[in-house]
Amino acid sequence: MGPEKQSDTKKASGAGCLFIFAVPFAIGGVVMLVLTGREIASVNPDWDAAFVWGGCGLVFSLIGCGLIWAFRRVSAIEREARERRECHPDSPWNWREDWADGVLRCETTRSRRGAWVLAVFWNLVSLPLCFALPGELEKGNWLILLGLIFPLVGVGLLARAVLLTLRLRRFGVSRFQMGVVPAPIGGRLGGVIEVSAKLQPEDGFRLRLTCLRKYRRGTGDDRRTVEKVLWQDEQTMSHDLLDRDPLRTAIPVSFRIPEDVAPSDDTDPDDKTIWSLRATASVPGLDYCAVFEVPVFQVDDSAVIAASDVDPAEKYRLQEPAHCPGRSKIRVEPQPDGATEVIFPAARNRGAALGLTLFVAMFAGATWLQAHLGAPMIFPVVFGGFTALLVVCAVELWLGVTRVRLEPDRVLVTTRTLGLGRTRELAADQIREVITRIGMTSGRTVWYDIEILPHAGRRLCAGRHLRDKREAEWLAEEYRTMLGVVSMAEAEAETEKVGG
Repeated sequence: MGPEKQSDTKKASGAGCLFIFAVPFAIGGVVMLVLTGREIASVNPDWDAAFVWGGCGLVFSLIGCGLIWAFRRVSAIEREARERRECHPDSPWNWREDWADGVLRCETTRSRRGAWVLAVFWNLVSLPLCFALPGELEKGNWLILLGLIFPLVGVGLLARAVLLTLRLRRFGVSRFQMGVVPAPIGGRLGGVIEVSAKLQPEDGFRLRLTCLRKYRRGTGDDRRTVEKVLWQDEQTMSHDLLDRDPLRTAIPVSFRIPEDVAPSDDTDPDDKTIWSLRATASVPGLDYCAVFEVPVFQVDDSAVIAASDVDPAEKYRLQEPAHCPGRSKIRVEPQPDGATEVIFPAARNRGAALGLTLFVAMFAGATWLQAHLGAPMIFPVVFGGFTALLVVCAVELWLGVTRVRLEPDRVLVTTRTLGLGRTRELAADQIREVITRIGMTSGRTVWYDIEILPHAGRRLCAGRHLRDKREAEWLAEEYRTMLGVVSMAEAEAETEKVGG
């Protein structure tokens, strides 16, 4: 069975699950409404029971009808996609209508609908807990407090749905008009983001292109979805294409796509590769944000790839130095003996450190509450072990310091946290390459590490948690220059030149 057939089977199974879940909700809602009618029509109706049965019946009926509508909608979409795949078996970018047309709608609309459905469903399910909470506390059942996580999550989901709705009402539905469909690997993703409102951010438009692998891991109750960033690039546009238009904004987009990345692939719903374009801007009131899923594929048209060598958005791009000493917290200090020392100070990523600290506090509180309320020992032990691991990571973010000393014939990397650490040394003639790679991630936000690869042995990490990719690449180039290391790309280019 080919990947397309497997995809059709899994999608059909997903649509069937919607229908299977819809039937009991719909039947249960009808039964509850019938019981409500019988109670009301009785000689001495119990209005409290009628209220309960009627409310539950209405909720179940609405959920059942919503699932049936979703089943019909998903079935129609999958049928249309199947017809497109049959018509264009060798061009997967034509399997989606928006990709084929080259006009991509912002995912905010779809996300808003899903956010409202999830928020309403979650809060309806959590509502009985709120009514049962006072009575259980009077009985001395303090374990019921652990259930407060569900209504708190419901409040967060509701806030997210409201935020997406307000953003959509203010900025409308943004569209990304692609220059070339699909964006070729080894070429350039170009086009214009059209916004039905005038945006004039002081610090420009921030664009981020991400290649993301989204897959499912585990089985049964342990099954979960994992997102892994494979590649990412960012840039800032100083202004838009329609400076004098008071009602519209056109944001230029131009990203160079390397040759060694994975193409878009959604043939397997359990293991997909997604290319996502995100545009943000800080404006008064509610900030602008738009996300597009873009088609990136390997194509055989060498003319398209060659034409993409020209960057049409160069004059709109905000030109910033790769390493700005006044803005960067990383210090590059020349030494009197001719060496260069690069210092990565503590607490340079305060946002990430603070977020992780709050996460640690939440887990520590849950661990204490479980132990205090006499929960089975396995739960506080597992939570406590995970909390200890998070504490180590948080301490390293707040207090970890790295010093990299670059000399013509060697490199020394010293790491210290709370005065504890070590120094590693590597001779320059033992170094094969200096690279940057994605290290720590938080959702789709990534930080970069600089690694020194020896000809033999373990790699040496010479700088961690750099938020700016251009700064990480600049530092890696500085390392190569100081140590006399030729990059792999330069070595390959020199080999081709000699061979030619």
